[in-house]
Amino acid sequence: FATRFAPGWQDWTNNHIIGKTTDDKILTSARVAQPKLDHQTKGDVETFTISGTMPNKLMKQGPICDANVSYERRFDLLPTHVEVALTLTTDRPIKFNALYETLPMLVADYSRVVLFNSKGEEIAADGVERVDAVAEMQVLRQEGGVRVIFEKPVVIAQVSKKVETVLRPREISTQALQIELPNELKPGTGTTLRYALVPCAMQFGLGLRDATPKLFAAQLR
Repeated sequence: FATRFAPGWQDWTNNHIIGKTTDDKILTSARVAQPKLDHQTKGDVETFTISGTMPNKLMKQGPICDANVSYERRFDLLPTHVEVALTLTTDRPIKFNALYETLPMLVADYSRVVLFNSKGEEIAADGVERVDAVAEMQVLRQEGGVRVIFEKPVVIAQVSKKVETVLRPREISTQALQIELPNELKPGTGTTLRYALVPCAMQFGLGLRDATPKLFAAQLR
């Protein structure tokens, strides 16, 4: 078994938090060796909560920061969709040059990403690395796809470089889509990002948006 690492840091294609400190060090949840997992079921909602503290010292980087930055990512699996709530906390003030929640995407000839603002208008994003005021992102493939709906509009950094990843027996292409988080964290004030993954059928090349379920009620109760 061989562990493969994508080059750089913006290209890591898994669901993780990643930040570049003001000292150009990389702090990431992808380096948490054993995150804590909690599982609960209430009625028709199944909840998985994954949490941990991001290592602030690593062999290759040495000391990264003097803060202990913790995360909790909650997945609520409902009959119609999945809701995600990411919360970040810290025990000491810390600033970043960039801080992101990363969403990985499989790249194929028939897949594409479409962005919308809060009015439901499509945002032109081809060749644009940073897109502001995104209320919804659609990842579409052939006959269907998924709508990523944000509780509040976000800024998305589109990592244009496609990474080739070997998954036996074939090689696939992946791409990282990064949601900007506040670049300053303070003790006693958690930062929370909420978004929902809603499956959708397609019509005229776009995901249907006329059957949106009630969102974020499970996370707020």
